Amino acid sequence: MQVALIDIGSNSIRLGLYQLDAQFQVQSVRRYRYFVQLGKDMTAQGAINATNFRAGVAALEKLKWLLERELVDQTMVTATQALRQASNQEEFIDAVAQKTGLKIQVLTGKQEAYYDYCALQTPQVPATGAFLDTGGGSFEFGVLEGDKLLEVASWPFGAVQLFDQLQAPDPLSVDQQKTWCQRLQAKLRDLPRPQDQRLILLGGVHQVLFRILNAPNNQWLPTAQVQAQIQQIQRQTVDQNQSLLAIEKQRAPFMPTGLLPLQAVLQAFEIQEVCYCHVSLRDGLLAQYRQKMTASS
Repeated sequence: MQVALIDIGSNSIRLGLYQLDAQFQVQSVRRYRYFVQLGKDMTAQGAINATNFRAGVAALEKLKWLLERELVDQTMVTATQALRQASNQEEFIDAVAQKTGLKIQVLTGKQEAYYDYCALQTPQVPATGAFLDTGGGSFEFGVLEGDKLLEVASWPFGAVQLFDQLQAPDPLSVDQQKTWCQRLQAKLRDLPRPQDQRLILLGGVHQVLFRILNAPNNQWLPTAQVQAQIQQIQRQTVDQNQSLLAIEKQRAPFMPTGLLPLQAVLQAFEIQEVCYCHVSLRDGLLAQYRQKMTASS
């Protein structure tokens, strides 16, 4: 059985193809990505702009063609912050349905955070303390008690959103860093403190950060080492960050702002160690799908 998961994010639209055997064990087959940036340069009315709207629909048309070629048995399509906040959400969903037949489920922020938690429930992942997933449009944060989920939250302050709100800073100023760290810490104030002062990171911004640090997946690093690298990235210009081999050209402008939520969490909860785990929303959705199929078999 072949399953396809499409994730419509603020930065990119991704497709993961997975093969499930008779025992519902999963093997990743292929992955595709289109760097569309639905959440960038939204209109004054909060709509996805016309250029990005067309690019998003076109990307999903290409993915639909791939699904037909791959003979996929089950397809799930989810969307996160860009579509969640867009005033023309229904128009986009209708356009995609008309062009491709794909039905989009728009996740709430808490649903997105919950699927992040589900993605962490594997023996390879050191689920402990808290987790943070910073995307283009929002960031999701969860507090764990042992390996159990205590609380999740989501805020519309992702890498692209902050980049646009700060009017494309190049470089990010010290005052901007300080102001936004304080604002983001205020959002975190009412959440319970993790008993274990460890933080698990998900998402592309954090993957790039750990690639620059030359740290493998699931390896704990001291917070001081991580903070030093964050500060270096935030001090540099876009051109300087683009010269780093670990940063994709399209992602370089958003790295400094994309690391602001991480800075806020590290300070607010006095985190001692940090690791990056190469799992995603799609892994959480797949875990829930497997659980459902296993229960019904």
